[in-house]
Amino acid sequence: MRRGIVRLLALTGLMGGGAAYAAEAPIEKLVINGDAAVLKLSADDKRPYQLDLNKSNWDAKQCSALVRRAGGVVTIMVKLNDKLLGSSCGLEIAGNLKPGKQVELGLAAVKGSIRGAYSAIRVDSRAVDLTLDGKAASLSMSADAIRAQAKGAYDKLALKGQALTLGFEGSSRDMVFDGQAVKAKVKLTDAKPSGSLSLDATTGKLSLTLPKSATLQYEVRGTAASVDSKLPSTAGAPLKLSARGQVLKVAVEAD
Repeated sequence: MRRGIVRLLALTGLMGGGAAYAAEAPIEKLVINGDAAVLKLSADDKRPYQLDLNKSNWDAKQCSALVRRAGGVVTIMVKLNDKLLGSSCGLEIAGNLKPGKQVELGLAAVKGSIRGAYSAIRVDSRAVDLTLDGKAASLSMSADAIRAQAKGAYDKLALKGQALTLGFEGSSRDMVFDGQAVKAKVKLTDAKPSGSLSLDATTGKLSLTLPKSATLQYEVRGTAASVDSKLPSTAGAPLKLSARGQVLKVAVEAD
């Protein structure tokens, strides 16, 4: 198996057409587009800022990973002979970014992890399998199939997919789950959570766990809908839940 590693040290020496060049301005946004990649991204100011492209089974005639920089935006374009993650060319992108920056993913298939603090994380894909741990003002995903585990503080959390499976623990003031088949398990950890949670699904299953000190106003509308809540629906409560669809099952627990 052929393996290769391209290291973009300190995010200042970036590969452009096979050559490294210096770039003194900080990276404001990392954009990864193309076919598929495995990610291991972090944002930790106690570690060196760097980016590694780890290649396996690489065939330079059929596969490429081109890196370009325009101002504060670094873009990686991935082209593989295999459109989805498979047994041919493989690419792992492992890096540590400066906290507070943006990540934008436009890969056909993406899996892996994103950890640390960002201003925004945006994913537009066909197949997503990600683990997230950290915080961001905005976390959005749109794909045919989404499987995500997220932990931390995301002010706005928006996921849209035909098949969506989510596990979330942490805090968020604005949550939107939209899809054909949605399964979401959400645990809000603020002592008195506030904001809104919206579920819009053809078939949806939502398990919501709240602290005992929480108050909730909820409305569930569906052709066949069931609600099992340990908390009453309280008009004017700071946390509001709205669920709409055809077949819905909503459970609310007090922890």
